[in-house]
Amino acid sequence: MQFVKSCVLFLALVLVAQHAKAQANYMGSLIVDPYYGAPNLDRLLWETSGSASNVTDYKSRGFGPFGARAEYMIADQFGLGLDVIFASIHTSYTEYLTVYNGVTDSFDSTRTEVDSKNRRLRVQLRFNYHFAVSNPNLDAYVGVGAGSNTRFNKTYENGVELKDDSNYYGITIVPVSFRLSVGMRYYFSRIVGINAEIGLGGPLISAGLSFRL
Repeated sequence: MQFVKSCVLFLALVLVAQHAKAQANYMGSLIVDPYYGAPNLDRLLWETSGSASNVTDYKSRGFGPFGARAEYMIADQFGLGLDVIFASIHTSYTEYLTVYNGVTDSFDSTRTEVDSKNRRLRVQLRFNYHFAVSNPNLDAYVGVGAGSNTRFNKTYENGVELKDDSNYYGITIVPVSFRLSVGMRYYFSRIVGINAEIGLGGPLISAGLSFRL
């Protein structure tokens, strides 16, 4: 709900500013945006698992989501592009379980050292609509994207690698991804600027540099 409110506010500000027909990019412009985003949702999900009562010595580290967007303006207000998004997390913990032993008619305690490495890559085609705003250094847009969703997972229990069954937290991974976003760029010179974007289906928020070629 907060995301929807932010998008509505953003669009309202942009629409109010459209009384002047000025814009930062025109047909034929090529824009490249390297960026870093937050939060790392996979890491947050793992940290929830790490709070279980039968888990100790939990550790996690990760980076991303980060990536780069490239966009070519096919018209003054329409752009086509590519968005590459990458994120990674590495976790380790000790898990204790109680298992019934039918031979001895008793319960045995097991101790398992778990080490997991997970990487996620999304490559999406993008379509952006750019608003005509009053400031020629400001580029504001809404975008939609669709593409691949690939995970590279390795899990070890007591040093032995488990067979990858393409599941993640017991859920079969859908190999496609989608994104809906609103964003803006502000150029300090003819070539260099900054970018910021909020969206769903990738980093919730991201920011970085913009290069207009």
